[in-house]
Amino acid sequence: DWLGPVDVHLDRATIFGFEFRDVIAKLRSEGDLWRVAVTGPQAEGQVAVPDNLTRGRPIVLDMKRLQLTREESSPAAVAKATADVQIDPRTLPAISAVAEDFTWQSRHFGRLVAAISRDPRGLNIDSIATTSPAFDLLANGSWWMEQGAPRMRIEVLLTSTDFSAAARALAFRDAIDASKARFAANLWWPGGPSMDVLKTLNGTLHVSLEDGRLRDIEPGAGRMLGLLSVAQLPRRLALDFRDVTDEGLAFSSVRGDFELLAGNAFTQNLLLKGAAVDMGIVGRTGLATEDYDQTIVVSGNPSGPLAVAGALAAGPVIGAGVLVLSQLFKDQLQGLTRAYYHVTGSWAAPVVQRIAAPAGDGAAAGTAEKQREN
Repeated sequence: DWLGPVDVHLDRATIFGFEFRDVIAKLRSEGDLWRVAVTGPQAEGQVAVPDNLTRGRPIVLDMKRLQLTREESSPAAVAKATADVQIDPRTLPAISAVAEDFTWQSRHFGRLVAAISRDPRGLNIDSIATTSPAFDLLANGSWWMEQGAPRMRIEVLLTSTDFSAAARALAFRDAIDASKARFAANLWWPGGPSMDVLKTLNGTLHVSLEDGRLRDIEPGAGRMLGLLSVAQLPRRLALDFRDVTDEGLAFSSVRGDFELLAGNAFTQNLLLKGAAVDMGIVGRTGLATEDYDQTIVVSGNPSGPLAVAGALAAGPVIGAGVLVLSQLFKDQLQGLTRAYYHVTGSWAAPVVQRIAAPAGDGAAAGTAEKQREN
């Protein structure tokens, strides 16, 4: 009641672990709340803060621009980030936010509308929605104390009609084009949203892409859950896919399901279908360790690139995963020629090894017979 208007200029401010530089804030008391006008390179807009944050009334943000960046990796910041894992979400306020231009950790999401409410167990993420020319995102979940420790749960749906632009906006490597993309995830991990979650990430993910291409890229771009190890096959196995497209491996669809467990993504049904080749993938992609352990079957027209694949020297005896893989994709790979590969090693230096086809694989046997005739 006794404190009048306050104007401050902060060279550096830290709020909930996010750092803001060169902030001008003008505070005005309006009965039972403070209204703050914020101006700076990372934030511009109005913030209303209730005088009592424990009664469930939210902090309300109405922002033209909001860019959230974690503190710099100083020893103190690292120690604080470690402590963030133990933050009790029951002590945090509710938040209602609208930001016309929202960026988080260099990822540009466009317009943001979010509603986060208090719960006896912590915070409910009632809804988070972002819209941009490249993609739309919907999410909901919770950040609760469970069995004495914080745990984050979130369901996410991302859709895009220009996946290449979406990847650039989200600071991923621009290596996949698709006219339609859909990612649906149900995830959980111990701790809160501010920690590095890859090592402890769990849940499920469904991927669907339509009408696009995998570009011919250098190694080290494996953040697409193993899809890009497929893009390495033409270059690493000396296959000529230029009859498909001069700019990469074209596909009509890519679909698959992943189970995420402790920072690893496992799939047994990732399927790429194209005009000239189909590919099926089973195995593991290490999100935290950045490595592969996958088996891939490639199927296509015997007069095309797979004829070259069939002429390569056979690898070791059949791996156990090939028998499973050949059955999983038995009715989905329509090509007359098949070749099998094992991909291991790091994202930066994957190792691709040819393995023998399973006994009774008619497609592979037909290829071998055709090679003998030639």
